[in-house]
Amino acid sequence: MAVALALLALVPKIPARDLGGGSGGVAAARTNDIETSRILAGDLGGIGVVVVDRRIADEPLRIESVVAGSPAERAGIKPHCFLISVDGTNVVSMSLTRSRSILLGPIGTSVTLDLADSQMSQTNRFTAKRGKMVFSKRKVEVLDK
Repeated sequence: MAVALALLALVPKIPARDLGGGSGGVAAARTNDIETSRILAGDLGGIGVVVVDRRIADEPLRIESVVAGSPAERAGIKPHCFLISVDGTNVVSMSLTRSRSILLGPIGTSVTLDLADSQMSQTNRFTAKRGKMVFSKRKVEVLDK
């Protein structure tokens, strides 16, 4: 079983003051308790990207980072691109929380993302296999099935 370091599938950008003033640790995403419980129980998986909210109201959500070795990186996903659709569902104007819900899914299943480059001049389609997210104090690992 290959192990890839990864961050939460989607994490809203949280100011350092809300993290206790420090830069260490993984910030818990603002999600509902049922979804969080399913992630921790291993029922839902992610691909190893951090998606952040919009800087301005009319832009799509952004992929802030992609962790080396994650399913997302192996699929060719790069940071600083815009999230256009998830499995054919347009997420351009969708909330971060709702987008997170459809990006996460059963471990071992594939998810297809349409992403626009940072200049919004070109879109590409990527498919990645969701892995189990294992949480520790400073990181999250995504375990491939």
